Amino acid sequence: METKRILATLDERRRWEARRIELVNELKKLPSRLRALRKEELSKIDQQIAYYDSLLRQMKKELRPRDRSAILSKG
Repeated sequence: METKRILATLDERRRWEARRIELVNELKKLPSRLRALRKEELSKIDQQIAYYDSLLRQMKKELRPRDRSAILSKG
């Protein structure tokens, strides 16, 4: 498995998590009627994060020991 693929997946997961944090902070400032509309976006973000978590778990299972060393040294 390519180290670049795993690192790209980790980066994408981090971007979704950062967007989730931004949206949660925005939701705190919105009136309740507008908050409901944005919660749908939050649900989609949570789905994306779950997808990338699942993908990373699968990649971890397929990882060879020398690949782990390469990723940890870049972490």
